[in-house]
Amino acid sequence: VKNGKQKFKGYRKEFWDWSQWKAEKLAQFVQELKNSVKKINPQIKLGMNLYYETALKPRYGLAWFSQDLKTLKKAELDFYCLMLYHRQIKTELKLNQEELESALLNSTRYFLEMIPPQEPIIKLMIKDFKSKQPIPQSELMRIIDLLNLQPRAGLAFFPVFEPESQNLKLLFQAWEERGAQ
Repeated sequence: VKNGKQKFKGYRKEFWDWSQWKAEKLAQFVQELKNSVKKINPQIKLGMNLYYETALKPRYGLAWFSQDLKTLKKAELDFYCLMLYHRQIKTELKLNQEELESALLNSTRYFLEMIPPQEPIIKLMIKDFKSKQPIPQSELMRIIDLLNLQPRAGLAFFPVFEPESQNLKLLFQAWEERGAQ
C-alpha cells in the first residue's frame, strides 16, 4: 500500500466473472429503463455513452466501467455513442499521432462490427477539455477523413455551444458527403 492505494498485478478469474456479472446487470438495468420509458413515450429515442476503452481495449472497458459491447447490445437501445475524444485518448495513453490514428481506427472498427448499422454514433470533442479552446476545424476534418468507414455511423460533437453552430454544420456536411462516396 502506497499513498493509500494498493496495486494489483493481473486480475483473477473471480474478478472477470464479477466484471461480466456487473456488465450483464448494467445491460439488464438499461433494458428495463428503456422499456419503462418507452411505455410512457414510445417515440423517445434512448442511447448510451460508451467510453473509448470499451471499443479500443474491451477488457479494460469491462474491468473499469462494466461496459461490454456484446452484452450492452442486448439492451437493444436506439443508439450507442462511442466517446472518441481524440485529445483525451492521446494524452491518457501517451500516444504519438500515428499511434492515435491507429487507436481511433481500431476502436471505431470494433465498435462498428459490434453495434448494428442503424445504431452507432461516433462522438468527437470540439473543445479541448483542459484549455477550453475550440479544436481547429482542420483537426476535426482530419479525424472525419480518417474515420470514413463502412458501415456508416452517425456523428455527434461534445460539448456543443451556439457559437460553433456554423462550424458544426460544415463538419456534419463533410461527414455526410464522405458517406455518399
